[in-house]
Amino acid sequence: MSDLPPYWFFISDPFHKYFYRTTATVSILSNILLIIVIRTNNSMKQDNYRYLLLCFAVGDMISSLSHSWISPIVHLTEHGFFFFPKHANDLKSEGEDINDQRWHCSAILGKIAVLFYVMTYYETFNVLAFHFIYRYMAIVQGKLKDWTRNWRLGQWLTLASLFMIIHSILMVWAMSFSSVTNEYSLSLDSTPFINLYGVNTSDPTVGYVVIEIRRLNKATGLEEYDGPTIVTFVTIMAGFGLSGSVMIFCSAYIIQALSGLTVSTTMKAQQRLFFRALLVQTLVPCVFSYSPLCVIWLWPLFTGIALGPLGNILIMTSVIFPSVDAIMIIIFIPAYRQSVTSFIMRRFGTANVVNVGNNHISQAFSSENQATLSVVSSTSTTSSAISSSS
Repeated sequence: MSDLPPYWFFISDPFHKYFYRTTATVSILSNILLIIVIRTNNSMKQDNYRYLLLCFAVGDMISSLSHSWISPIVHLTEHGFFFFPKHANDLKSEGEDINDQRWHCSAILGKIAVLFYVMTYYETFNVLAFHFIYRYMAIVQGKLKDWTRNWRLGQWLTLASLFMIIHSILMVWAMSFSSVTNEYSLSLDSTPFINLYGVNTSDPTVGYVVIEIRRLNKATGLEEYDGPTIVTFVTIMAGFGLSGSVMIFCSAYIIQALSGLTVSTTMKAQQRLFFRALLVQTLVPCVFSYSPLCVIWLWPLFTGIALGPLGNILIMTSVIFPSVDAIMIIIFIPAYRQSVTSFIMRRFGTANVVNVGNNHISQAFSSENQATLSVVSSTSTTSSAISSSS
């Protein structure tokens, strides 16, 4: 017990188990609420944007369930990390041939679980990138909009689905290209993993993924960069950076276009509102997902310092993003926030307040005067609503 890190309480049961279960529950409930709000809210024009939000809500729920089901363990080594399901031993079955190291059923299940997690982890960022593309198309006048002017919803969904499928295949291939269980990883000392997690990484029936950018050459006794692992690293970073590049590119053009937008004041205010909400929605994964993932991949590459079980804290923070994302959307889009507030008030019988609040939200997106929009936004509290009705 003396060898355990001071933060061991947070990465061991019962806290570890209930943390993932709690975040998954919050994600399911909040995203279901968001879906209901999107489908029932008629106080503002949403066009096809609601479909993007619906896809994002579904993606968040799948990602949270993936986190909870797999409960990933990430152990950082000097030159990479080991990644396996927390309950990897539970996937083992009796009677397997210990000599058949390649096709063990339990090992395959463990690898599939890890690769499925990788796929669901990255796809939420792709959907977020499509949010920026949509906002770009709605605001910026350019060749991309001219080329797709006559596209229908089905064509956009086909293109998005095709991209997501290709991207998923690329990410899964990259992770499995050189990083699944192999002779090298089986030969490494498994004592830390047995002591900390009860998982024997030298057991060929245990499925996991290992990234070791530098490996020991037993013939020369020197550490060398591993070519296939470098390919995996570059592919993952390229795929991961693609969504980030799209967000930055679209944001730059959106900000420029908003400053010179010539449409009505109300439409301009609504576009700014959606873009501001999108930026906040992006800030959450940047803090809780992008940053931890960059540390997991880049720290061993540039420092050669093993952080060990601290990798579990990093991967645990990434589950916060799909859990709070729907809540952030509801909070920062006034029409959605008012819908939830109205529902709560209606449950407690304050129907008059609800009706007045809905009227204010409707005015916010129908008035042609920016001053009126500001007044409406500032008087959306319950007390001002009652005052206005009187």
